Amino acid sequence: MLKVDRRTLAARLWRMGEHAREFHRQRCREASALLKSGGVFQLDELETYETDRRLQPLTVSVLIHRYRYFVIHAAVGTLPCRGSLAPHLRKKKVEREKVFGKRRSESRKIVTETFQALKDLLSKDDCPVVQSDGKKTYPRIMKSVFGQHGFEHRVEPSKGPRNRNHPLFPINHTLAQMRDNISRLVRRNWGVSKRRQWLVPHLWLWILWRNYLRPIVAEGNPPTPGELVGASTGRLTAEDVFRWRIFSSRDLQ
Repeated sequence: MLKVDRRTLAARLWRMGEHAREFHRQRCREASALLKSGGVFQLDELETYETDRRLQPLTVSVLIHRYRYFVIHAAVGTLPCRGSLAPHLRKKKVEREKVFGKRRSESRKIVTETFQALKDLLSKDDCPVVQSDGKKTYPRIMKSVFGQHGFEHRVEPSKGPRNRNHPLFPINHTLAQMRDNISRLVRRNWGVSKRRQWLVPHLWLWILWRNYLRPIVAEGNPPTPGELVGASTGRLTAEDVFRWRIFSSRDLQ
């Protein structure tokens, strides 16, 4: 209908996603002391899938600033196949494992990457406070990244009403926004990612929009999360963002 080659769209998505990621990293490095001096952060994981909900589940780790709703990092990893598969799915699972090998959990890997992104923004003397649910792997991962006494971990109950009074409301609200705004994360529809590598640039474009283009709340004219942490001096537009130049090693040759 648009007379545009699919490969052109894919290449543009990849390039724009890379631009969004590098823009965000640069802005984080230039952020004010409000972000660099630590503070309270929240982490959680969102589950989705690629191609097949039962055979190819995915996890997305997301880290935000508790009070500013600023998304610091997100990463995508695989999860093992679901249990209690129907006979035809067990057959497909065996066939896939012959080609691709056994599907394993990358939750620890991507959560480590996410906490490392936070550590890179903080000074050596900072001791961040991290709120999360009671997943048992989180304390060990934080110790490996921040050191034995380099952080404070607050485990919050994951059960109960998920309203504004819930301690994890900011991260729960952020994940709900992601599912609502990103077509690849909507549950069980045609728009879900067929390959996880294409979910990554889509995530970075959403992070760019959420942090720097969209106000922290929709009503009125409030600042963006990026303004609140000092990563930008005002509400940006798409033209502002994509006018910014990034250079890869290929460009410098």
